[in-house]
Amino acid sequence: EIIEPTPLPEPPLPREAIPEPEKKPEKKPEKKPVKKVVKETTAPRAQPLPVAKEVVAPVKAAPNAAEARALPTYEQALLAHLERYKRYPRSAQRRGQEGTVYVRFKIDRQGKLLSHSLERTS
Repeated sequence: EIIEPTPLPEPPLPREAIPEPEKKPEKKPEKKPVKKVVKETTAPRAQPLPVAKEVVAPVKAAPNAAEARALPTYEQALLAHLERYKRYPRSAQRRGQEGTVYVRFKIDRQGKLLSHSLERTS
């Protein structure tokens, strides 16, 4: 049985050394002290303004704490559901199509889809 020696791999060729550009220190403009001249003046006396009747805008009732917490929770649940079921069409992937699509949809209080539309594409 004859064993042939395996050839050693050729060492990689050395890359040409590219000299790094010399870094020059940035020149900062010298700051000269500026003398400030302060003039004393007296302000004229202000005339008293006429008193106007206050107009108060109607105040909307603040939502109670349960309602305030429910909105972010509902939004988070909706976004999590959409994130779980969105998919990238295979045909678009193969063609390398990318972009952003804006969709508008209305949902009733029971969570049923009332309407949907394509608002804008990229």
